[in-house]
Amino acid sequence: MKLPLFFPNPTYVLKLPRRGALPLAEVCALADVACRATGRWTERLVIMDSDEKLPQGAVWAEPGGGTVRVVVPAAYRRSACARARYALGVLAYVLFDLVSRESIRGKDWAAIRTPVGRPRAARALSSAERQRRFRLRRQPA
Repeated sequence: MKLPLFFPNPTYVLKLPRRGALPLAEVCALADVACRATGRWTERLVIMDSDEKLPQGAVWAEPGGGTVRVVVPAAYRRSACARARYALGVLAYVLFDLVSRESIRGKDWAAIRTPVGRPRAARALSSAERQRRFRLRRQPA
């Protein structure tokens, strides 16, 4: 399952409980990706929770690269691997954690899911092109 386009905004708190926290290197192992860093950066603690009251997920973080609590949405709770991948996506794209970002770089599941209904285009149409297409639609058949 690919990562969502929009993640919840983080809430910064002074202290988070560390019960059930895993080091970032273990979260990478759960997500079946190689942790592309060494040292203290891989020891950042991550708590992956489930909460029925927060169906879209939530993120709490200690400032300065401390512990992070991620509430995983229901769509990603099927397996430990999906939960870990969502948590890595939150760390990479919400908190801009370089270890997470580098670890998931190039993975097909890490590509942001594009919203349904909008056609893919390299660039926006010009006003002249939009007008030309409008006139073609309005012509009687």
